[in-house]
Amino acid sequence: MPPVLAVEVAGAAQGDTEELLREKASWYLGVGVEAVWILLPESREAIVLSPGKESRVSGDDRLPEPPGLSGLRPMARELFSQIGSRA
Repeated sequence: MPPVLAVEVAGAAQGDTEELLREKASWYLGVGVEAVWILLPESREAIVLSPGKESRVSGDDRLPEPPGLSGLRPMARELFSQIGSRA
């Protein structure tokens, strides 16, 4: 059974570009993951993907709650304060 949410962080491994992480996200969604968050520390943005939907979130905007994970709606800035920035 696939997880409800997958999270990828750009730059966490050498070569983890937005393009590569979008490819991974497409694979995750294709195998049944319901939501993917791609975190971009340099721009401090999150790309939120789910089947047929995409949005960008930053600052005090809240990420949309993934299905099945009631109450998980962090502000983008909260995520980046925990992972830091390479900028």
